[in-house]
Amino acid sequence: MQNKAKNYSRLPLLPGRVLLQGKVLLLGMIAAACATTTNAACTYTVTNNWGAGYTAAIRVTNDTNARVNAWQVNWSYAKNTVTNAWNAQLTGNYTATNLGWNGGLNPGQSAEFGFQAVTNGGAVETPALSGNLCGASASSVVSVSSRSVASSAVFSNGASSNPATSSRNSSSIIQSSSVIRSSSSVSSVAPIANNIATLATATTSYVSPWETLAAVNDNSVPANSNDKSQGAYGNWNNPNSIQWVQYEWPQTYSLTQTQVYWFDDNGGVLTPTRAYVEYWTGSNWVSLGDVPLTKNAFNNLPLNSVVTNRLRVSMLNATQSTGILEWRVAGIPVGQPPASSSVKSSSSSSRSSVASSSNNSSAGNCTGPLAGTRGSNPILPNIFTADPASFVHNCTFYITAGRDEGTNGFLLRSWYVLSSTDMVNWTDHGAPVMSLSTFTWADANAWAGQMIERGGKFYWYVPVNKRGGGMAIGVAVGDSPLGPFRDAIGAPLVDDTIEMKAFNYTDAGQTVYTIDPTVFVDDNGQAYLTYGGFWRMVTVALNDNMTSIKGSWIERTPRDFFEAPYLSKRNGTYYMVYAAGANPATIDYATATSPTGPWTYRGRILEKLPALAGQDAPTSHPAITEFAGQWYLVYHISNGKGGGTYRRQVAIEKLFFNSDGTIKPITPSSGLTF
Repeated sequence: MQNKAKNYSRLPLLPGRVLLQGKVLLLGMIAAACATTTNAACTYTVTNNWGAGYTAAIRVTNDTNARVNAWQVNWSYAKNTVTNAWNAQLTGNYTATNLGWNGGLNPGQSAEFGFQAVTNGGAVETPALSGNLCGASASSVVSVSSRSVASSAVFSNGASSNPATSSRNSSSIIQSSSVIRSSSSVSSVAPIANNIATLATATTSYVSPWETLAAVNDNSVPANSNDKSQGAYGNWNNPNSIQWVQYEWPQTYSLTQTQVYWFDDNGGVLTPTRAYVEYWTGSNWVSLGDVPLTKNAFNNLPLNSVVTNRLRVSMLNATQSTGILEWRVAGIPVGQPPASSSVKSSSSSSRSSVASSSNNSSAGNCTGPLAGTRGSNPILPNIFTADPASFVHNCTFYITAGRDEGTNGFLLRSWYVLSSTDMVNWTDHGAPVMSLSTFTWADANAWAGQMIERGGKFYWYVPVNKRGGGMAIGVAVGDSPLGPFRDAIGAPLVDDTIEMKAFNYTDAGQTVYTIDPTVFVDDNGQAYLTYGGFWRMVTVALNDNMTSIKGSWIERTPRDFFEAPYLSKRNGTYYMVYAAGANPATIDYATATSPTGPWTYRGRILEKLPALAGQDAPTSHPAITEFAGQWYLVYHISNGKGGGTYRRQVAIEKLFFNSDGTIKPITPSSGLTF
């Protein structure tokens, strides 16, 4: 397939957003819990250091009751100097001011910028911060190596433990020898006799690549909070964000108690500053109480015979990572599997990539965005990601996207995952969740893929260049939307040789361009794979294992189809959304009464998107997904600040349907409003 050439998309994570395992210790929240400082309006965090160099990040938070339209941060070094900065305008020694896109902050909103610096023969300095939002509550955090100290240092700008000696311009150091404890009573508890955790499917908001989610319900008894002999679950969170681990059972249980053993490696992974348990009612999550936070012991929480098939532990830590060594649950079965855990979706309007998952509640069971909130487009302006696909899992909206690394051409070598629970605040889950190295038989072109959940597993279908051959489709599998992922079959699911045999072709040049897979599970449980580009599209059925093909291959191409197919279903009608024409492409759609077509052209959703002056024609790539009763179009733009044709950014719009099922055209906006 050398005669079929195509370029595609990805986005680099800016250096200041990369946080390394075990490099940061407790900041503002510990101090707040000790009643020695307020919640920080400005925080300074050393994110990495090497030799004479280091990187740091500063987060500015609007802790006032009114919107601010600009911010400024000032600090000074005795010996250190800054050599590079991103996401802020930096002048002098040193004044950082906002850029155009990250200046306006509503109450509670934050902006973050980062920089690289050198020590010039001194130590890595932790300066005091000042500025229009950095008053007496500003704080700084020094980085230390994992396991190196047992205490945490918070550097507070004018917030000493003695209010009488506090000065707006002074810096005090507050030492904390342990993590703040819960006030809940903790007793030495015996292992649960009827532990049903081993029967549950575990999922999580994120699991670190060096940890394992399987550790939480393997029924092991850890020797202490550092015992990783049976693995450990850990995540890398954004400061002050909620992370969670969840169990789901194939039937309902009456739950009597739960026990959590916290993992803490003296720095790299911390116990939470707060943790709580919730259960699923079938329509929303309800709290059952806080989990105590004692290390080296199982922390017990009564569950009072609540009846459910889903349980979640949510964790908050102000600094970084939280972890669990073991999580037990006691329960007695009470009946047949609940309707919410059926493998097949009961909703005719369920999104294709969530139709087989009981954990997904795209058709109205999830809590929608808060009225009066507003998002921004692109949703994460600090990174360059493209070719989005989307799905809903556990009331979280996930977007998979490629990472744009090129400047004069498309260079993509890895995939990222973005997520939100409110469609306004988005999380970039750090380092690539999957890369080309997952597929030993691939050597280039980590292009547009799609993830889907089935049977508690997450399958990620991606097009890559087959080593020594043309484009092919691989499939990886993981236990969580955030991985880790492994090659499910160790070879391509689709490639030239397979296609030639299926269609009785004699030459690889006759095959459809093997890119842009979209995967759909119908209400009857049958899964379908659709792919293609350069004005041709193929659909084929998948076996229940999601890793092999069955039946006939069908080439049916909608009118004006160019590339980027995306299949979904609403009210019994199948929708195929795609890039139409040629680059710069429009986003059009067609409908059918079968997932394999034939397709009836219905119209245009989005016109051609603009390119920056002097740049190549932009690409277009759509996905549509329902969340909390509202449908959304996810796509990428090529004209964002700092972006371009080869440095794209993900955007999202509300999608509306007419009474006859047709889709209303969309005009790109600066962000969602609710």
